[in-house]
Amino acid sequence: MENRAPTNVPLHPLLAGRWSARAFDGERTIDGRTLRGLLEAAIWAPSSGNVQPWRFIAGLRGKDAEHQARWQAIFDGLEPGNQRWCDRSAALIVALAVPAFESGRAAGQPNGWARHDVGAAGLSMALQAHAVGLHSHPMAGFVPDKLRASLAIPESLDIVTVWSVGYPGDPDSLPEDLQRRELAPRTRRPLEEVVLAGL
Repeated sequence: MENRAPTNVPLHPLLAGRWSARAFDGERTIDGRTLRGLLEAAIWAPSSGNVQPWRFIAGLRGKDAEHQARWQAIFDGLEPGNQRWCDRSAALIVALAVPAFESGRAAGQPNGWARHDVGAAGLSMALQAHAVGLHSHPMAGFVPDKLRASLAIPESLDIVTVWSVGYPGDPDSLPEDLQRRELAPRTRRPLEEVVLAGL
């Protein structure tokens, strides 16, 4: 299913075609090579000072016992509203930020750009997913303490986002209220509202 953005100026198809779908094909899985491609795309995102303050924990549904256990632990750490639709996702990926500089003159000091850079890495991953025929959807609805405990995430890392990734599925597989959201036209605030100066 496509849901191309109705842009006012032409955008590259990867940008116009990427969207945060909820309907995944629960019969299809992702292999390790595809997962590595997504994470490779993420690590080539820009970061302030090239400190690369991102870390990831990934689980693949149906790959092997270790991946399946991680997938389930991530799924169990989601808020119920997200569990309603991402149970068919092929991969769940936790994006983490290193909130303090790890080396150099600023070692130990807060990195005020870490979460921004993790977001850039996430978008790189999402674009790679779209390029290979996958959907991806970032989620803020998770229980940090639950994820931290089940995945042994150290306190030195901030849990930023959980990504759901998988092959496109049938919107009819979703609960009725989510079907409406899945099929609704895409919208954005107009440029004149968000660009304070420069247009």
